[in-house]
Amino acid sequence: YVDKSTSLNFPDPRAALLQGIAAMQISETISIQARQPKEAPNLRWGVDLPPVRYVGYEPATNLNSWFYSVPRLSMNKELTWKAIKWINSVQRDYELCAKYKSTPRYKENWAKPPFTTDPYAVALRKMLPYGRAYPNNLGLDGIMESFGAAIQKVWHNEAEIGPALAEAEELANKAIRDAAK
Repeated sequence: YVDKSTSLNFPDPRAALLQGIAAMQISETISIQARQPKEAPNLRWGVDLPPVRYVGYEPATNLNSWFYSVPRLSMNKELTWKAIKWINSVQRDYELCAKYKSTPRYKENWAKPPFTTDPYAVALRKMLPYGRAYPNNLGLDGIMESFGAAIQKVWHNEAEIGPALAEAEELANKAIRDAAK
């Protein structure tokens, strides 16, 4: 096993876990927040920016956009739009996020409990200034999927970087064309 997550020799995540130094998970941290109290109540955990790729780089994280529903095929468009407006209201966002321990979409909800004291939410707020926002368009999912697949192929030694990126670019452009239809 070779750790390819950084060029700065960041410790192997499995070794770090076994030594009690840290547990590293690169996925949705909500799963940690939900599972840790039941499965590992004594495990101390937190959320932080990923390690920088090169000495001197600033830390950064990606800000994922919310996906929007477009009710083209709805039989009752008026009722559909009413439901979309209702679920996207500031109050409903707060209620759902508090109930399901998710992160709010509206700034004013971050200033309300439980988000002011929840360790996960507090850590995310500290990371937000380092976020890189990506354009929100209907082809974004296909673009991210194509590049994610390319990265995995390279990590698994199934493809060289150049051909993997060329394939990803082709698939991303197709996603953009398909979204524009």
